[in-house]
Amino acid sequence: MVILVLLPPVWGFLSDRTGARRTLTVLTCAASALAFALLAPGWSFAGILALYTGIQVLYSWWVRQIVLLDIFCIMSGFVLRVLAGGVVADVEVSSWLILTTIFVSLFLALCKRRAEVEAIPADRDEHRRTLAEYDPYFLDQLIAVTTASVVLCYSLYTLSERTIAEFGTKNLVFTVPFVIYGIFRYLFLVHRREGGGSPATALVSDTWLAVNALLWLGVTTWILYA
Repeated sequence: MVILVLLPPVWGFLSDRTGARRTLTVLTCAASALAFALLAPGWSFAGILALYTGIQVLYSWWVRQIVLLDIFCIMSGFVLRVLAGGVVADVEVSSWLILTTIFVSLFLALCKRRAEVEAIPADRDEHRRTLAEYDPYFLDQLIAVTTASVVLCYSLYTLSERTIAEFGTKNLVFTVPFVIYGIFRYLFLVHRREGGGSPATALVSDTWLAVNALLWLGVTTWILYA
């Protein structure tokens, strides 16, 4: 699973170096074969891993230059990770969880694009062709759609019959306010603090966002195991 997390940034960093591409291709194939053998011997995991690798290669070489499709390509990576985790754990992934993952990843990708556009407003044509097709107003509309979708899908996930039956409780709905606050706080950082470029950095650097994440984790753990 480490490969699924590290492959995109490593490939992006080395994407302009021919020798490094070849080396990375060999290492990726070897590591993928090892992950397949150790984690989940089966065609399902192998198919997901191959699809994930192919999408990342296409993104680095071509798709990142196509407006909107670049966002959906990023989203597909998150969804495939969730599906791969389900295969490894031998657990059927909830449809609502998949939808939540889709909209969360779109939300984060759009916020990242907005941060990039705001950071280089004058010469974004020279940095990446895709950025020239985006502007803050357009991105804000898309972010608004994904924000509402995240809250709705996560709420329905906590209330679904399958979730209640699997965890034996209806109380996961009480974690919804933490999700809403986290999204609102992240939007505050994007619009008022020029953040949004890196979700991991925002989570570590913003005290309120970090505390909210810990509270969500604590309340979820308490509901499930207390």
